[in-house]
Amino acid sequence: MLTLLPSHQETLVVALRGDEVLARLFTAIDNRVTKEEARGQIFFNGGVTNDRFRISLRIWRPNNYVPVVNARIDPTSTGCLLFIDYALFPATKLFVIFWLLFILAASIVSGYHWKNIIYLMAGVGIAAVAWWFVWYNFRIQLKATREALLKILS
Repeated sequence: MLTLLPSHQETLVVALRGDEVLARLFTAIDNRVTKEEARGQIFFNGGVTNDRFRISLRIWRPNNYVPVVNARIDPTSTGCLLFIDYALFPATKLFVIFWLLFILAASIVSGYHWKNIIYLMAGVGIAAVAWWFVWYNFRIQLKATREALLKILS
């Protein structure tokens, strides 16, 4: 499915039982750990319930492109299935949408006011570059988050 905002979906087959997956994730979620204490370890922020979890990679400096991981666990006879959705945080989505719409609106108004289509094309180009930048940075953070999650589950 093609979406305008960055997101990714996947299904993982895990050899662990659902309660083991939740236990591993629960031990990796610690909101009180400091940067010095976490050196070389993986920690997440978030929460775990009976058959779902919502986590994000613990970061030590601001990064708006870190995905939030929403997952559902379905048990199988030999392990479990994880249905995972990676997406931007809601505040980041709002920020991206606002600025892209602002750039497009400003280019339309300025193009109409000065009767010059170049202003409109420049605004559309700037919005396209900004949109590409958001997708590119999301993919970088998606890779790091996915690797950390797989390391916890292996």
